[in-house]
Amino acid sequence: MRKAINFLLALLIFFSTAGSSKAGDSCDFFNPITDVCWTCIFPIRIGGIQITPSFGQADYTSISSPICVCMTPFPRLGLTVSLWEPIRIAETTLKPWKFPDFCLDLKISKVPAGGTTSNAANNQRKQAWQVHWFIYPIFEMMNVGVDFICLEHPGGMDIAYVSELDPTWNDDFTALFVYPETILFANPIAEFACLPDRALTSVKQFGLTPLFWCAGNWGTTYPFTKVICSDNPTVSAALSVAKANAKFHRNLVELKTIGKSALCAPTPSFIFPKKQYKYQLAKPIKGASCVPIGEDGIWWTILKEPFTGDTYHSFVVWRKRDCCAF
Repeated sequence: MRKAINFLLALLIFFSTAGSSKAGDSCDFFNPITDVCWTCIFPIRIGGIQITPSFGQADYTSISSPICVCMTPFPRLGLTVSLWEPIRIAETTLKPWKFPDFCLDLKISKVPAGGTTSNAANNQRKQAWQVHWFIYPIFEMMNVGVDFICLEHPGGMDIAYVSELDPTWNDDFTALFVYPETILFANPIAEFACLPDRALTSVKQFGLTPLFWCAGNWGTTYPFTKVICSDNPTVSAALSVAKANAKFHRNLVELKTIGKSALCAPTPSFIFPKKQYKYQLAKPIKGASCVPIGEDGIWWTILKEPFTGDTYHSFVVWRKRDCCAF
């Protein structure tokens, strides 16, 4: 599927008048050195013991046992290791077919549409975000830890998802047909059940795993569609990333990497394991830390929207890895 997406994008770029953004538009290549908050890798735990300071970064204890035994991919006795790894770049934009992290704007039809509209009933804005999900193994690209079994080695950067090509992202009815469980999780009762999750994320904690459809103070991950109601564009952009992230787990595209079941190798998970992710705002204004999914915007979005009215955000997706090292 990924190869098909890459091929289609290559054709679009070749036959369109794609090029760098015009003067005045947002165009800022992603820099894997300066745009990444490197303290997000902390804390690191070995044998269940935290061996580094946290440097104020969000974390939790997922594995307490010091010793592990694995039979796959080969028999081994080892120490448990827990660390955070930057693995993906998620780009959100209100301008379809625009890739600001790569200064690329495909001059094709602006369908599906994006943008912002007002909701007079509750005085909120409806924002239609498109999401571009890039496999971006920064450690591998920097030749760091290439022999370390606990780090992901996908073989370089790749395009994993472009929401403009996804009918379920751009049409509510199609999304409901493909994901019928939306009825259970996109309703006032399910939103009310998210109150405990919202309370935890209000104090900069990770949300509750059983409430997998909840995204704390950001809203809910269902439905897996582009339109989000929020007065805070940075928060709504972050929610669109969480929606896409949850959708990938629902489709078994992303794997679970935390807990005892994932020590030997990542495992499939239909349920969105929120605790294994934290996001770092990289653009338009770099964030100073990573935030758990749903963290109240008052802690991390102040002064992160430039006066120029940029219509995109980029997030570094950090994933926790519990691993049996040797």
